[in-house]
Amino acid sequence: MAKFQNAAASGEDSAKQLEADLTAERVNLAAEKSEHEATKKNLEAARAEAAALKDNLSGSSASFENEMREARERHATMLQNAKADAAAELAEQRQRHDDNMKDLRSKLGSFASIVAPMAASYKELATNYRSLRTESRELAATIAPAIKQCKRDLLKTLAEVDKQYKEMLTKYRKEMALRKKLHNELVDLKGNIRVFCRLRPKISEDGDGPQSEFAITQNRADDQIADVISKGKKSSFDMDVVFPPTSTQQQVFQAASDLIHSVIDGYNVCIFAYGQTGSGKTFTMEGSDEHPGLNRRALKSLFDLCEEKKADWSYEFEVSVMEIYNETLRDLLNTDKKAKDNKLEIKHGKSGPHVPGVIKRTVRTVEEVRVVSDRFVFTACSHFDDTLDAVGMVLEGWLFNTRMLFSRMVFLFTH
Repeated sequence: MAKFQNAAASGEDSAKQLEADLTAERVNLAAEKSEHEATKKNLEAARAEAAALKDNLSGSSASFENEMREARERHATMLQNAKADAAAELAEQRQRHDDNMKDLRSKLGSFASIVAPMAASYKELATNYRSLRTESRELAATIAPAIKQCKRDLLKTLAEVDKQYKEMLTKYRKEMALRKKLHNELVDLKGNIRVFCRLRPKISEDGDGPQSEFAITQNRADDQIADVISKGKKSSFDMDVVFPPTSTQQQVFQAASDLIHSVIDGYNVCIFAYGQTGSGKTFTMEGSDEHPGLNRRALKSLFDLCEEKKADWSYEFEVSVMEIYNETLRDLLNTDKKAKDNKLEIKHGKSGPHVPGVIKRTVRTVEEVRVVSDRFVFTACSHFDDTLDAVGMVLEGWLFNTRMLFSRMVFLFTH
């Protein structure tokens, strides 16, 4: 009984399991059926779309064939036109080529007629060239000894000229030494101190009448005597030269030129003009651009002499500018305000008077000297009233064997 009950229970379980499986299969079948129907619908839609595409493709194929046909026709037409144009151009080029060939043949015929006579001339020239080359070789062989002889004669002549040059140079140096000696003797004979008197012409400031007559005149009988009338009495003074009012700047310089040139030989020279206000000191010493004075002419003369002698001598120029005012010596080239308080003193050494510590400027031309003098000298003079008693300059020179050192042109302004 128990076994039967167990079997019955087992059969019920199996029946339930089968029913559950059947239910699941039915659900799956329904899902598959639904999916099958959806696939069927998609297939029908695809078939419809394929049919539409087939219809469209048929229409496009017909249109493409029409376009291809039209393109073939256009290409055939263009090809025919191109062939026709090419044929026409080829015919034209062929015609031009034929014309050019005819022209070239014509020109070639003319050139041949011209060249034909030249061939004979060329042969003749070639023959002449060979003949000339042979003659030139023979001539070279002939004149070679003459050229060698000319060279020997030229070298001999150059040697003689060199010998004569050396002899002339020796004589020139002897003459230079003799000139220097005679010049120095002349300076010694005339004296180391020269006193000139220059009478200025009458100017408008002098007025008219007896009061305007000059108290100093040149002696009519002797141009070395100055006659002075003072308080009704006449006195005569001997001078080295008395220049009349009509004298020129060049005449004054000419009288002092030998002293100035002695600087080149190593002598010291001092030149100054002394006189009362308005007597013409500045005009005589400085002058103007149209009538340069003694200072300018002396400097130019020295520079010119040094330029002439530069082949045998070496010169150097230096400038110092000083002033003496109230017994005080000032260096006008010293721009240091502190240094201006330092007093300068004149010392006497073996080479003569000198001022230790004074500033010197190297100059190479007269223009450079003018720049220095114009900048410092006349600026200093403008600081004082018009009571200048003397204007001058000092030229100092030293001679060392065969080299000349010309140093310091000192412009002294004494008040």
